Amino acid sequence: MPRRSPQTPASEDARIGARLKEARLARGLEQKTLAAQLGMDQSVLSRYERGVLRLPSSLLAQLARVLKTSTDEILGLKDVKPGVVVRDRRFLKRLPAIDALPERQKDALLTTIDGLLRHKAS
Repeated sequence: MPRRSPQTPASEDARIGARLKEARLARGLEQKTLAAQLGMDQSVLSRYERGVLRLPSSLLAQLARVLKTSTDEILGLKDVKPGVVVRDRRFLKRLPAIDALPERQKDALLTTIDGLLRHKAS
């Protein structure tokens, strides 16, 4: 397993790990789910996110692809694109199923959601 090199300070590995975790959470993925997609154990992914292990370049590219982000954003070379952060993962977990609904059902769902939001705003 890749360890930290003497040239890479632990604090930089921790910052990369934090950005990796942030990208994972922004996609509504649990560590266990992402680790399975990458073919690794959840505990290894946890070590990368905590900066205990140095992230190898081959895995960095794979993570960027799975998380639909850039390697530059994970490495901190480029600012993370601002996006909507959903704190309640229950919504994110349902998005793929909602996206698979027929258009008519999606429209009905959006009408219901819009009605609830208008009512809350009143």
